[in-house]
Amino acid sequence: MFRENEWEYLPVRFWVGVWTAVLLLLLVALDASALIALITRFTEEAFATLISIIFIVQAFEELAEISQNAPLVTNPEVVLNDPCVCNFTDKGNKSFIYSNVTREQCANIGGRLTGMQCNFKPDVMMFSIILFFGTFTIAFGMKLFRSSTFLPSTFRQGIADFGVFLAIVIMTALAYFVGLDVPHLRVPTSFTPTLDRSWLVNPLNVNHWWIAVAALFPAIFFTILVVMDQQITAVIVNRADNKLQKGYGYHLDLLVIAVLMLVCAGLGIPFYVAATVISIMHVDSLRLQSECSAPGEKPQFLGVK
Repeated sequence: MFRENEWEYLPVRFWVGVWTAVLLLLLVALDASALIALITRFTEEAFATLISIIFIVQAFEELAEISQNAPLVTNPEVVLNDPCVCNFTDKGNKSFIYSNVTREQCANIGGRLTGMQCNFKPDVMMFSIILFFGTFTIAFGMKLFRSSTFLPSTFRQGIADFGVFLAIVIMTALAYFVGLDVPHLRVPTSFTPTLDRSWLVNPLNVNHWWIAVAALFPAIFFTILVVMDQQITAVIVNRADNKLQKGYGYHLDLLVIAVLMLVCAGLGIPFYVAATVISIMHVDSLRLQSECSAPGEKPQFLGVK
């Protein structure tokens, strides 16, 4: 839609963020956070399950994307019989096929590379599957280590708290030493925006003035998403089972998010949302349990630091 109407994405996103911040401030002023009293345990569990499913689906989607760029090949003849060629179509819709050209040469003439030999990366997909399930296995195993009978409880707690981090470090080190071209994040060498732009977004760089007003419509739905995400996450964290002693700050949470919305919109960086899964993991990692005084005695939950 942005390309068809020749809209600049970041200025439109800026006005969506501004309207979202205004709506959040209006909800804070109207004491709308009191509506969280209507949230039941069923709603909490359904929302947490939905977020978990989204994380799991996205993980498998990333793995499926790797399979498209580096597919598993059981028969080498399939690759040998599918050479890399450059397909080019001129203005008269005539197609030409060029072989023995580099990727840069094909891009310069406006062509498109086709053939399995263009992006063939042996063993990358299989090694990605090993890293995928290896990270999960190590993290899950360290989580179960918390309730095991090996080593002192303090050591077990530390291992379980940093299980995910340790699993990522171990698998990243394995990928580094193996040396396969596994897809990974490209971190820039300098602290600059990813796109070739200034740090601040120009809100006036829109084609028509009514775009700033029309941004209110998507902002309404985004506000509903932010409120539901933030408040349900806060309710899950503050549930009585966690025995928290800190006072609630539902209005303050929305107020802070509204201010951060303006900052993120002005800088063109991702908006702040409540990380439900990470928030629950933080609470679990800060749990305090009693020391076992007798063999076989289960530790008692004392509260959260």
